[in-house]
Amino acid sequence: MMVIRTFRIRKRFLRLLTVVLVLAVASTIAICKNQKYENDDEDIFAMEEDTEQAKEMLDVKELLKTDVTADLSGNLPKVLIFHSHSQEGYSDSGTVVDAGDTLADILAKDYGITVVHDVKEYDMDNGEKKLDGSYERMEIGVKEILQKYPSIELCIDLHRDSAQEGIEMNCDIDGKDTAKLMLVNGVCTAQDSLKNPYIKENLALSLKMYMAFNENYKGLARRIYIKPYRYSTFIMPKSILVEAGCESNTLQQAQNAMYPLADILINVLEES
Repeated sequence: MMVIRTFRIRKRFLRLLTVVLVLAVASTIAICKNQKYENDDEDIFAMEEDTEQAKEMLDVKELLKTDVTADLSGNLPKVLIFHSHSQEGYSDSGTVVDAGDTLADILAKDYGITVVHDVKEYDMDNGEKKLDGSYERMEIGVKEILQKYPSIELCIDLHRDSAQEGIEMNCDIDGKDTAKLMLVNGVCTAQDSLKNPYIKENLALSLKMYMAFNENYKGLARRIYIKPYRYSTFIMPKSILVEAGCESNTLQQAQNAMYPLADILINVLEES
């Protein structure tokens, strides 16, 4: 079942755009050993254990040379938003799916981009929450969408992080209390990890976004988190996994973060 919402947007001229909801440069690297949530510093990458052999992938100068531009023009779908873990919620109400709705609306209304928002519950199985197998179920659903909409240039897996009690993940952006964002990259260094042919492109996009965040929205982006497994960015070259706040953030804080996220995404993809 599909619900189609349309917007009339004035961006140089009026045009009809559609959001489709699918229902059902520092060079230092921090090695984090179960200390993921210590205070942010000037490092770009925070590396989980078992990723030390990935250091050669994190050549900042080389990654910055990688082309991550995308053609976001036209009326065909260009961006896919989905949630491998749709049940991740916030302290007051709502989930990452609500934050994804906000991001889709911003991209459509403010930037004139046609977005597919997949709200299937990949972390549910027979009515019960089940994280095990969520990425495998996501792969099936997302590949079906990409087959239906081959014009899509960018995949966004929107999550919410988990943090130790008392850790705050918010900052002031343009006078609004805003959840911090973290880009996550799986580099497939674990012995039993599945492979990702797009690690370099994924890392390049995350790096360019991180640097743009620091230039334009200082304090909003946490270090890029490097993990040893594959996760969801293997689907296509221009793919990101982004964590919007944590369980102590409110939905409004997460929704506030969608505005700078959209701004940075568009600028990096169009100007890279």
